[in-house]
Amino acid sequence: MLWAQSEGLLRSRGNFLWPQGLERARVRFRGDDCPVTETELIAPEELREAVLTVLGLEVGLPPEHLVESVRRWLGFRRSGRRIQVAIERALDELLEEGRARLDDGFLKTVEGP
Repeated sequence: MLWAQSEGLLRSRGNFLWPQGLERARVRFRGDDCPVTETELIAPEELREAVLTVLGLEVGLPPEHLVESVRRWLGFRRSGRRIQVAIERALDELLEEGRARLDDGFLKTVEGP
C-alpha cells in the first residue's frame, strides 16, 4: 500500500485509503456474509453517500425514519447505537455542507451544480 500511495494510485483520507480519481464513495451492502459490519470500519464518505442515496430514492423523508431506512439500505439487520450515531453524524455533515436540507419536516437532497 505504501508503494501505491507513493505512486499516486491511492490517497489517504482519515483512516481510509481511496483510489486516486474516485469522486464518490461506493455504498456497499453490509448484509449476508459481509465481514465488515463495524461502523468504525465504514468510511464517513460511504455513510454520507448512503444517506444521500436513501434521501434521493425517498424524495423526502421524515427525520425519524432516516436511520432505519439507511440501515436497511446498508444491509444491517438491526439499528444499534453505533450505527444510529454514525448515520446521524453523516446527516449532520451533509446538512452543514448544504448537500441535504430539512424542508417542511422532510429531509431532502440538494441538487449539486
